[in-house]
Amino acid sequence: ASVDGKLIVESARPVQKLQLLIDFLNSDRQLLSTKRGEVTEERLETGEESEFHMQVPTPPRAVYFAIRAEDGSGRDLRVENEGPFEIE
Repeated sequence: ASVDGKLIVESARPVQKLQLLIDFLNSDRQLLSTKRGEVTEERLETGEESEFHMQVPTPPRAVYFAIRAEDGSGRDLRVENEGPFEIE
């Protein structure tokens, strides 16, 4: 699957090494697997925009996906529109 999007950092603190976690869900919205991808190694400041483009294998039986984020230290970050989204 190709996952493309744009994000805006709204955190009060800069984000270092932003990573996205793509959760693949079945038709009952139960977690099948999670794929991780680094958006940028750079530091993103408050208000900064970044685009991301990820190619991730879609597991069998996956119908939806949701997005989570964390910084380079593993701290969870809030995602405003995390899904779940239907896989097209």
